[in-house]
Amino acid sequence: MLEIKNLKVSYDKVEVLHGLSLNVNEGEVVALVGANGAGKSTTLRAVSGLVRADAGTITLDGRRIDGASAVDVTRAGIAHVPEGRRVFAEMSVKENLLVGAFQRSDKDGIARDLASVFERFPRLEERQIQMSGTLSGGEQQMLAIGRALMSDPSVVLMDEPTLGLAPLMCRQIVKIVRELNSQGKTIVLVEQNARMALSVADRAYVIEKGEISVTGTGQELLHNPDIKKAYLGIA
Repeated sequence: MLEIKNLKVSYDKVEVLHGLSLNVNEGEVVALVGANGAGKSTTLRAVSGLVRADAGTITLDGRRIDGASAVDVTRAGIAHVPEGRRVFAEMSVKENLLVGAFQRSDKDGIARDLASVFERFPRLEERQIQMSGTLSGGEQQMLAIGRALMSDPSVVLMDEPTLGLAPLMCRQIVKIVRELNSQGKTIVLVEQNARMALSVADRAYVIEKGEISVTGTGQELLHNPDIKKAYLGIA
């Protein structure tokens, strides 16, 4: 469904991704794990059109999307839940959600998806007229996920969705990932919490210094002694 081949990306002429290749099949949860600065977030940003690739290809359902604008990537069916949530703080919860549907014109579909988001996240419905900047971190993460779902995506890119959240909210995020996947969404999950990411993933890639170093099923990597030592804190 989503295929990346020989992807190279640079920031200020410093190459961050060095020919990275991976694929995501329809209906999978695929985790990208690795140390800070390894290139995980850059990979997602390249897929969603937020950064330009120097070389390589990105295809969605056989159609190349590398070089496409972020708007066109969204229209193609990819939604990005960014690291740090990045809600529009001075807009209401409902306004943030409607921004997620900016490229759509199907009013009935938008209304249906808004109702679905409120059903999934009752707290957002309760606070729909509240300014988003006043929400808690967990509520803002719910809002960021809900905003992404408002574009009616087939693929959801999630960048560090549990970052800075309490353990109870982290477990809620895991539940949300599983529910979305069971409902047909393909998920690409970047997580510093490798144990969580691998526990929920069908397959996973370990990124080291801009390259894929290890790949396997989530369970294979969860029980790989080298991965356990490097990323799970288990010697």
